[in-house]
Amino acid sequence: MVPSNMATAALLDIARLVVSGNRVRVRLSKRGVRTGSLLQDIVDEVMPGQVTIRQDASGPEFLADALDSGSVPLLMVYGGEEMGIELLTRLRGTSNTRTVFEGPGKDPAIVLEGALVQQTAADLTAAKFANSGQRCVAPENILVASAIHDELVERLVRACRDANVGDPNESSTQIGPMVSPKVPRIVRDQLDEARRLGAEVHCGGTVEGQWVAPTVVSGVRPEMTLFQDETFAPVFAVVSFDSVDEALAMARDTRFGLACTVVGPCAGDLASTLRGEEYAHRVDQLLFGRFGIVSVGRPLADEDVSVFGGYGRSGWIWGEGGLYQGPKFLMREATVLP
Repeated sequence: MVPSNMATAALLDIARLVVSGNRVRVRLSKRGVRTGSLLQDIVDEVMPGQVTIRQDASGPEFLADALDSGSVPLLMVYGGEEMGIELLTRLRGTSNTRTVFEGPGKDPAIVLEGALVQQTAADLTAAKFANSGQRCVAPENILVASAIHDELVERLVRACRDANVGDPNESSTQIGPMVSPKVPRIVRDQLDEARRLGAEVHCGGTVEGQWVAPTVVSGVRPEMTLFQDETFAPVFAVVSFDSVDEALAMARDTRFGLACTVVGPCAGDLASTLRGEEYAHRVDQLLFGRFGIVSVGRPLADEDVSVFGGYGRSGWIWGEGGLYQGPKFLMREATVLP
């Protein structure tokens, strides 16, 4: 069963689950009624009888049915931070249903002194503008060495001002409207607080309806919600650091642990201190300060991600033996070995 609010992710996961030999029931968000109908037609054509997309039950009802039935071998849930907390509390107390939860990210990119600033800015921009900033592995907090801070900010500002904002149906468009109506409100609140606390908005900073302008903010500090909470929009939160130890401390100062990028000399050594284990492993409690997906040199593109998942409140597995965290491969998790 896959309750999901991202239809494209759901379609990929549906395919993985069916290929693994499962019958699948899906519940999309209430915004996805028309999408659900279209997906049902697609899966009926290529996977007849294997998938049922339900819109007749609310998300909480769907979850309750799955957890109470006793016959669901795997539950796959996408959701926000609070949902993850509530779901894990319930699973700890009453259920052995194997559950994979994928939650938010607040992905740092550490740019070390000596990094190629022009190329780094281009790579960060390409990763951030994909899906208009609506990728959970897109870089959000840009932690940059003070010696190259101003140059990187200047190049990010130039890229944001040059971005093609417009009709998402046009192939040339880089930034379209936000999918979720919650995101513009979250971004507005984060930016308003950042301004009040002394951060500088170099470009963008406007929210109109579902549209968030490509934005660069510098002077961001760890106590700001712009630093701590997922933004999920085309907003760069830039933080300056003077030492590698300071950068590491700020990168680890998060409730999440999905993706992290390190760029510059000796990036590989620094990345190894942030990377968790190669595959999801048993933990007693949620682990913080590690990342499931760590890239060196540039942020990962979608095609680079072979396993997915992280630490903290970004995701976990509940199953036989208890709680697991780290990167995972859904087809493996959905396969029952003899």
